[in-house]
Amino acid sequence: MGKKILCLIVFVLVISSNAHAISFRAGITNVSKGEKLSNYPFSIKVVIPKTDGTFDTVKTLSFETDSTGFFEGTVDGSSGKGIIGELNYRGITYSSPFIRIEKGEKKYSLDLLVFEITDSMENVAVSQRTIVASPLDSKTIQVSEKLIIENKGNVSYVGKFNEELDTHQVLYIPVPQWYRLTQVQGIDARKIFTYNRGIVTQEGIIPGQREIFFGYTVSSDTGSFDLTLFSQKDSPPVKDFSFLFQKADDWRVKIPHFKVAGSREFLGKAYDTWKGKAGSKVTIKVYGPAYEGLFGIWSLASVLAFVVAITGLYFGRDVIRGWHLRNENRRLEMILSRLKDEADKRDLRGYYLPYKQTLENRMKEIQEKQN
Repeated sequence: MGKKILCLIVFVLVISSNAHAISFRAGITNVSKGEKLSNYPFSIKVVIPKTDGTFDTVKTLSFETDSTGFFEGTVDGSSGKGIIGELNYRGITYSSPFIRIEKGEKKYSLDLLVFEITDSMENVAVSQRTIVASPLDSKTIQVSEKLIIENKGNVSYVGKFNEELDTHQVLYIPVPQWYRLTQVQGIDARKIFTYNRGIVTQEGIIPGQREIFFGYTVSSDTGSFDLTLFSQKDSPPVKDFSFLFQKADDWRVKIPHFKVAGSREFLGKAYDTWKGKAGSKVTIKVYGPAYEGLFGIWSLASVLAFVVAITGLYFGRDVIRGWHLRNENRRLEMILSRLKDEADKRDLRGYYLPYKQTLENRMKEIQEKQN
């Protein structure tokens, strides 16, 4: 009886696992060379998509292509919503598009594409950089950035070593000084390094187009915000540059050499827009209401301090003069006393007599001025 129950349980488990088994066929292609990768390892991830566009990995299974560059097999997808193929080739991780598991689907096909690598960025550019800024409070600006990166070649760009920053660099993205990074999307946050005026990425840029998002804040106690961007010679060129600032009372923006492109709606709010070409330097100055108030207070304080200083010097000139004369007289008395002691000790009264008379004459002049 016990053996029958055990056999029944095993049979049910086998049937259950087969019911959730996903059949797939995966192929790996080296696009740069136009050939399949034979006997090459890869993995299949069973995942659950998240609302932010990323995935939670439920399980990862490892496989290897055959001599033709393909693999056919099954995975248990009962605990996930879809599958993704993934592999590492020449230091870069490549992934297949997300494939959702559908009921009744017999077999899934995964195409894994890989590329050779290069450190030349001749085919890499930032086709569009958009900066959206808005006041968080009178002394803080919230900034959101979107960069569209394009690689028009057939090889992945892996960058090179930056001797000035002493780190490997794929992209150098200039940002305002004293920024505070708060958000990163579209790129592996583990491969990002922040510097005083820039962000360095170390994730390879594969052929095609991708979007990267950054969020950060810039603070200023004076209400004057310097959002100026300084590029580097090894940075990819930026083809089009747009700056949007949310309309707000008592806030001003100055961007020399950029054209005012009117207003536009963004996320239900009105923004003033500037457009231009980004060279080695883009000067962006923002002035908040705190800047106007502090500027007036500082100006008034400076004028008052100057008036008080001049008035004090005028009315207190006699007191100051008398204080200096008394200090000088005390100093001369001390020198004269030492001179007399030295002359008596060495019997050099005649030698030191001219010096003694000079000091005594100066002391008489001081006494006359004090009287």
